[in-house]
Amino acid sequence: MRTILVVSILTAAMAAGLTAAEVTAPEVVAGRVFLDANGNGTLDEGEKGIPGVRVTDGVDFVTTGGDGAYSIRIGADPTIPARSAQTVGVCWPTGTWPVGPWWFRLGRIKDAGAVNFALRSDVQKLPFVYMHMTDAHEFFNNGEPAFAKFVNAMPADVKFIIDTGDSFRPRSVEEQFNRLFISTVGNHDTWEAPNPPPEGVYGMWTDRLGPVRWSFDHAGIHFVGVDVIGEFKAEAMVKWLEKDLSGVSKNTRIVLGLHYPDLGGNGIFSRLLKDYKVELVHAGHNHAYGWSGGGLVPMVTAYHWQPPGTCNIAVVSKDRIDVGVYCIGCKKEPGRHSRRCPMEWIDHVLAGGIRSHYGRLHSIAAGPLAGRQPVKLADPHVFIRASIDPAGATRAGIRIGAGDSPLEIAYTGDRLVIDGASVPFSFRPGQKTLELTVFAHHNMLTVWANDYFFIEKRVAMEKAGEVSLFAEGGTATVKSETVQEVKADPANRSSSYFCSCGHGVLLRNPVPRE
Repeated sequence: MRTILVVSILTAAMAAGLTAAEVTAPEVVAGRVFLDANGNGTLDEGEKGIPGVRVTDGVDFVTTGGDGAYSIRIGADPTIPARSAQTVGVCWPTGTWPVGPWWFRLGRIKDAGAVNFALRSDVQKLPFVYMHMTDAHEFFNNGEPAFAKFVNAMPADVKFIIDTGDSFRPRSVEEQFNRLFISTVGNHDTWEAPNPPPEGVYGMWTDRLGPVRWSFDHAGIHFVGVDVIGEFKAEAMVKWLEKDLSGVSKNTRIVLGLHYPDLGGNGIFSRLLKDYKVELVHAGHNHAYGWSGGGLVPMVTAYHWQPPGTCNIAVVSKDRIDVGVYCIGCKKEPGRHSRRCPMEWIDHVLAGGIRSHYGRLHSIAAGPLAGRQPVKLADPHVFIRASIDPAGATRAGIRIGAGDSPLEIAYTGDRLVIDGASVPFSFRPGQKTLELTVFAHHNMLTVWANDYFFIEKRVAMEKAGEVSLFAEGGTATVKSETVQEVKADPANRSSSYFCSCGHGVLLRNPVPRE
């Protein structure tokens, strides 16, 4: 009878995708976190352990000792009933970066006493840039090399990609990217049958993509991802998050990744967001770019990924995080955009808000930039459309405001620098001009560049004063320029100009918490 029972359990596990080896997963995992001097991912003689590094099983944490050694007893996770489907991973600290695997599925560990994590030294400083995408769904099953090609061409300071779920893709996709690709689980990434297999609803995820809960530090910023996949905050997740955040100081800046954008307003989860310095939340699920957060913390969602792709870009500086959008062609071709894509919003904004508040219009003839006089403004709000041929200039763009430190939007050949926020930006094949559309009003700046970049940014600017186009070096010329003063709306005290396309999120980037 006992033999039949064992065979029955084994058969059920095999049907759920577990191998015979995975059924007997270790109860305790031990090893070392070490500085990989030669970068081969293997602990070699003479390589030193790293003390004070946290290791987690998604339920609890342990910290490495002076020699980098750790030992963790695997806790029970109700969302992953089969221990073999659970994971153990390293939470690497600032100044380090993983070499090879940073997590292991327990059922695939061959030697539970030698689960080592290799880290290398990594120079990290502010500012740096990372990307955020979400809701790929089945599109990624085709590989879609256009998106990977776009990401892989990014400069080295674009450090990693955070994906906030509904990925539904094979493990091989991550191998297409030349930088860390780290994901949070979405509602379509779980086992959706009425009776989930013994490994639990997350078993498929840990089989392919990694831990359902993870954290790491980069340049002093704490990044953490959790499994919020519905209108609830699972107790196991909240307990793990509280343990994770308790390991960082109350002054540490935190970026949280999750799938479901409803943060809620009560309970322990909400208290954690308030008690710790959660500066930004990345979410998905609703298939639209926008800002919200329910008054708890600023939260940005991303337009759902369709080939070749749209994604967010985040610039982390010493005092803020600015988020913009790249659209590689959300309707499968560059320059063709869905109605819900931020690149398609210019005309909607004009029709829905700004146009009804136009003041004086200044039109400037095409010609060389040299000797061009600034446009003087009486109204604090300004809408600018300019087409500039940089023609070898090292920097070219728009300045808003008089005095020694005007607000500046500058193109440098491979980047856009927008009031100090520097993001990768290059012309597409065949493009020779910089097309800028800029709206500045009440300490808010909105910029569209060519046919694939968009950003909203809070700025320190009470009034515009004047607008000038500039170029440094080369023989840059202006192909067209219009400067439109925009009257304040007396019926709208916040002077926000709402998009008429039904989303109501444009030009309302939330003020970061103190």
